[in-house]
Amino acid sequence: MKNLIIIFLIFLSFNSKAQNFESGTGLESSRVGYKYMVQMGIRLGNKWQLSAYYKSDLNKNFPEAGILTQFRILKIKSIAFNVQLTSGIVNKQFIVVYPGANIEMFLFRNLGISPGANLRHKKISYNVKVIFRI
Repeated sequence: MKNLIIIFLIFLSFNSKAQNFESGTGLESSRVGYKYMVQMGIRLGNKWQLSAYYKSDLNKNFPEAGILTQFRILKIKSIAFNVQLTSGIVNKQFIVVYPGANIEMFLFRNLGISPGANLRHKKISYNVKVIFRI
Protein backbone atom coordinates (compact mmCIF):
# COMPACT_ATOMS: atom_id res chain seq x y z
CA MET A 1 0.00 0.00 0.00
CA LYS A 2 2.86 2.40 0.79
CA ASN A 3 4.34 1.74 -2.66
CA LEU A 4 0.99 2.52 -4.28
CA ILE A 5 0.81 5.86 -2.45
CA ILE A 6 4.37 6.75 -3.49
CA ILE A 7 3.65 5.93 -7.14
CA PHE A 8 0.42 7.94 -6.94
CA LEU A 9 2.25 11.00 -5.59
CA ILE A 10 4.99 10.76 -8.23
CA PHE A 11 2.35 10.54 -10.98
CA LEU A 12 0.51 13.57 -9.63
CA SER A 13 3.69 15.60 -9.25
CA PHE A 14 4.21 15.55 -13.03
CA ASN A 15 0.85 17.29 -13.51
CA SER A 16 1.22 19.85 -10.74
CA LYS A 17 2.90 23.17 -10.18
CA ALA A 18 5.12 23.74 -7.17
CA GLN A 19 2.73 26.17 -5.51
CA ASN A 20 -0.08 23.57 -5.61
CA PHE A 21 1.75 20.88 -3.61
CA GLU A 22 0.73 20.54 0.05
CA SER A 23 1.85 18.29 2.85
CA GLY A 24 0.63 18.06 6.40
CA THR A 25 0.89 16.26 9.68
CA GLY A 26 -1.61 16.05 12.49
CA LEU A 27 -3.41 14.29 15.29
CA GLU A 28 -6.88 12.76 15.32
CA SER A 29 -9.04 11.88 18.32
CA SER A 30 -11.48 9.09 17.48
CA ARG A 31 -13.51 6.34 19.08
CA VAL A 32 -10.50 3.99 19.20
CA GLY A 33 -8.06 6.56 20.61
CA TYR A 34 -5.56 8.99 19.20
CA LYS A 35 -4.00 8.65 15.75
CA TYR A 36 -1.21 10.57 14.13
CA MET A 37 -1.44 11.30 10.42
CA VAL A 38 0.74 12.32 7.51
CA GLN A 39 -0.79 13.70 4.32
CA MET A 40 0.67 14.70 0.94
CA GLY A 41 -1.21 15.93 -2.10
CA ILE A 42 -1.90 18.54 -4.71
CA ARG A 43 -4.53 21.19 -5.20
CA LEU A 44 -6.28 20.73 -8.54
CA GLY A 45 -7.43 24.13 -9.69
CA ASN A 46 -8.98 26.45 -7.16
CA LYS A 47 -11.43 24.10 -5.44
CA TRP A 48 -10.30 20.43 -5.51
CA GLN A 49 -7.52 18.74 -3.57
CA LEU A 50 -6.37 15.14 -3.91
CA SER A 51 -4.09 13.69 -1.23
CA ALA A 52 -2.60 10.42 -0.11
CA TYR A 53 -2.56 9.89 3.65
CA TYR A 54 -1.28 7.51 6.31
CA LYS A 55 -2.64 7.21 9.86
CA SER A 56 -1.58 5.02 12.73
CA ASP A 57 -3.04 4.50 16.18
CA LEU A 58 -0.73 5.67 18.95
CA ASN A 59 -1.72 2.88 21.34
CA LYS A 60 -2.76 -0.13 19.24
CA ASN A 61 -0.81 0.58 16.05
CA PHE A 62 -3.65 -0.01 13.53
CA PRO A 63 -2.32 1.52 10.31
CA GLU A 64 -4.64 3.19 7.81
CA ALA A 65 -3.66 4.43 4.34
CA GLY A 66 -5.67 5.79 1.46
CA ILE A 67 -6.83 8.78 -0.56
CA LEU A 68 -8.52 11.95 0.64
CA THR A 69 -10.59 14.04 -1.79
CA GLN A 70 -11.40 17.56 -0.66
CA PHE A 71 -13.65 20.26 -2.15
CA ARG A 72 -13.43 23.92 -1.14
CA ILE A 73 -16.90 25.38 -0.53
CA LEU A 74 -16.01 28.86 0.68
CA LYS A 75 -12.84 30.94 0.86
CA ILE A 76 -12.51 34.33 2.54
CA LYS A 77 -8.98 35.77 2.44
CA SER A 78 -6.77 33.17 4.16
CA ILE A 79 -9.60 31.06 5.65
CA ALA A 80 -11.32 28.27 3.69
CA PHE A 81 -14.16 25.86 4.52
CA ASN A 82 -13.82 22.40 2.92
CA VAL A 83 -15.78 19.16 2.74
CA GLN A 84 -13.94 15.91 2.21
CA LEU A 85 -14.37 12.23 1.45
CA THR A 86 -11.74 9.85 2.79
CA SER A 87 -11.32 6.28 1.61
CA GLY A 88 -8.66 3.81 2.64
CA ILE A 89 -7.65 0.44 4.04
CA VAL A 90 -7.31 -0.19 7.78
CA ASN A 91 -4.94 -2.86 9.08
CA LYS A 92 -4.69 -4.37 5.55
CA GLN A 93 -8.15 -5.91 6.10
CA PHE A 94 -10.97 -3.37 6.13
CA ILE A 95 -12.05 -0.79 3.58
CA VAL A 96 -13.30 2.49 5.05
CA VAL A 97 -15.08 5.44 3.45
CA TYR A 98 -16.15 8.40 5.57
CA PRO A 99 -17.13 12.07 5.09
CA GLY A 100 -15.70 15.06 6.89
CA ALA A 101 -15.26 18.82 6.95
CA ASN A 102 -12.45 21.16 7.93
CA ILE A 103 -11.41 24.79 8.09
CA GLU A 104 -8.03 25.81 6.69
CA MET A 105 -6.47 28.91 8.24
CA PHE A 106 -3.18 29.99 6.70
CA LEU A 107 -1.21 31.98 9.25
CA PHE A 108 1.61 32.67 6.79
CA ARG A 109 1.86 32.24 3.03
CA ASN A 110 3.10 28.63 3.26
CA LEU A 111 2.03 27.55 6.75
CA GLY A 112 -1.47 26.91 8.04
CA ILE A 113 -3.54 25.03 10.57
CA SER A 114 -6.65 22.99 9.84
CA PRO A 115 -9.11 21.83 12.53
CA GLY A 116 -11.75 19.41 11.30
CA ALA A 117 -14.17 16.59 12.02
CA ASN A 118 -15.00 13.24 10.39
CA LEU A 119 -17.94 10.89 10.79
CA ARG A 120 -16.47 7.46 11.59
CA HIS A 121 -18.31 4.47 13.04
CA LYS A 122 -21.41 6.67 13.55
CA LYS A 123 -19.34 8.88 15.87
CA ILE A 124 -17.60 12.18 15.24
CA SER A 125 -13.81 12.16 15.34
CA TYR A 126 -11.90 15.44 15.62
CA ASN A 127 -8.56 16.27 14.07
CA VAL A 128 -6.09 19.09 13.71
CA LYS A 129 -3.40 19.33 11.04
CA VAL A 130 -0.47 21.60 10.33
CA ILE A 131 -0.29 22.29 6.58
CA PHE A 132 2.81 23.18 4.58
CA ARG A 133 2.60 24.53 1.01
CA ILE A 134 5.66 23.88 -1.11
